[in-house]
Amino acid sequence: MYHLLKNLVEYVFLTVFLFIVQILISYILPYPFNQVNFIFIFFLWKVVYQDKLLYLWLIIPTYFIFSLFTSVSFGVLGLTIFCSIILAKQIFLIWFSTYSWYSFFLLGLVGFSLNYAFLTFFTALVPLLFGDRVSYQVSEIYYLLIEIFLNAACFFLFYGTYNILKPRRKYNYTF
Repeated sequence: MYHLLKNLVEYVFLTVFLFIVQILISYILPYPFNQVNFIFIFFLWKVVYQDKLLYLWLIIPTYFIFSLFTSVSFGVLGLTIFCSIILAKQIFLIWFSTYSWYSFFLLGLVGFSLNYAFLTFFTALVPLLFGDRVSYQVSEIYYLLIEIFLNAACFFLFYGTYNILKPRRKYNYTF
């Protein structure tokens, strides 16, 4: 019972910490860097690189809190992050399974592209279900590409920093 309560308190503090860091990044940093999605980088790292699937379930309460402060329809952010991390993990396991630096940069590009593709789909789906019109401009695509490359570069820097500070992975080739 004590262990369960301890884990619950840790996860609540982690959720609050991620929320505070994301708010600080979006309000303190200048324009291109305030678009870094720290929460997505953290969850993508934990689920794909460290293979901790428990963090998939922490996406839901984290983005439940985060959805209260965004202009996107409630629940859309959590659903997009959840779907894109699951799909990015499967793509990484099938195509980019070498744990090398270029595979993590490609994972960042694919993961954030999936995130914004799902986000665009779900934000367009909600108004269409209620009879509203949806329109996008060409300038939004330019800013979207900047965000994708910036987030992928931050994910890649996170990977590089982690590999410098931590010892090498030990691969187990026996079955």
